[in-house]
Amino acid sequence: MYVQASGSYKQLCGSMVDAPQLDSVCIILNGSATIDANTGKFIEILNSTSTQRYIGRDLELMVWLNRYTSLNEAAFKDVDKGHQIYELAIKRSLSEGTTFASYFATIHVNATEALIDILRNYGLRAFVGKVNMDQQSPSYYIETTGQSLKDAENFIKDVHDDLANRRLITPIITPRFAPSCTMDLVWELAGLARKYNLPIQTHFNESPSRIEAYKTYTKIYEATDLLTNRTILAHIVHVKESEIDLLAKYGVGVSH
Repeated sequence: MYVQASGSYKQLCGSMVDAPQLDSVCIILNGSATIDANTGKFIEILNSTSTQRYIGRDLELMVWLNRYTSLNEAAFKDVDKGHQIYELAIKRSLSEGTTFASYFATIHVNATEALIDILRNYGLRAFVGKVNMDQQSPSYYIETTGQSLKDAENFIKDVHDDLANRRLITPIITPRFAPSCTMDLVWELAGLARKYNLPIQTHFNESPSRIEAYKTYTKIYEATDLLTNRTILAHIVHVKESEIDLLAKYGVGVSH
């Protein structure tokens, strides 16, 4: 087990046993637990079938992605595992009153379609995106440009062809973010958005190190036609006034 501290909270990671009540025991295998550092009270417990929520808050973005996120997402190649985690995530969101959301899935078409099945079974509306990424990603979790585009379009067609999906589910074009997508990929994905009249979502300005490495973040998105009045940009934590003006010009939406 190891401990990460961040302000008033501590993150315990590993295998542990919790006794929330005198007559019950919770065994956590390869999971994590968030506790209040002042009171010692458990705030949230995640087992190994949950995503890495709250883990690695002290890490720079790319380190966090490579250490936790890519490994977790790569596991969705196993559709059953993906289905299990998506089911937990949707139940949690629904318990908090969320009946509509825009989802970044993974690069796996089958697991992404499993997510759609779960959403439809719960009667929830959603934008669902099959993630696209063809560079600067781990070798075990990356696509070729051609395969990424082929899978993206096949996913769109599968959703559109299933009449049961049309009332609730809309595919959303989802290049992960500028560093993990070649210009060729982004251009073609923007073309799919126009061809099928679809919304777009991607990450933007969430990390100072990424902004420093990709000073043309904004220019890439504008030049490749990713900025539209149906685009949702995630995070935008570090943003300049000139960028705010540009996003306003295109009517871009922000999901912090």
